[in-house]
Amino acid sequence: MAWDDPKIDMIYKYPMAGSMICYFSLELVSFAGCQMPELVNVNVNWIAAMSCRFWCVCTISEIWGCYLKLKELELEVTTLRELLAEKKKNDDKEGFLQIEHDIQYWMKQVPLVKLQILRDLLFILPAVSWSLPTYHTSPLLSDFNSNGLLFLEACVHACQLMYRATLQPSLYYA
Repeated sequence: MAWDDPKIDMIYKYPMAGSMICYFSLELVSFAGCQMPELVNVNVNWIAAMSCRFWCVCTISEIWGCYLKLKELELEVTTLRELLAEKKKNDDKEGFLQIEHDIQYWMKQVPLVKLQILRDLLFILPAVSWSLPTYHTSPLLSDFNSNGLLFLEACVHACQLMYRATLQPSLYYA
């Protein structure tokens, strides 16, 4: 789906993509440092903490992008509802049905965006906890709490996927 607000594309192209490149690169170095410490001599804890900081940047950027998407969806639905009232006033039944169909399409996108925001919010605390240089000695969150939040995120992701699967293919892949 193409968005009218150019900031949405900018967010996904630059802060999100750039932070993920840094995140995965640093995670690779951290993993190599753990698996082959004699070959890759780095401070693994510091590298892992830095990678999680980039993960935080990506997550916060996505929340920002989703907020802009919600604003755009709200504007689109408001515009279509005004047009719907005009079609109803002019007794244009075919145009009325098409606009009603369009409103349904846009309204079905809202829960997907809101679920994505919820997933990102569930990611934030573990990402912040793991991004602290003292994570291994005095973590912000216990492993139980971090794993619990990530389990909830996985459940929300499953709900998001099931909701997406229930959308009519003609509406979703349009």
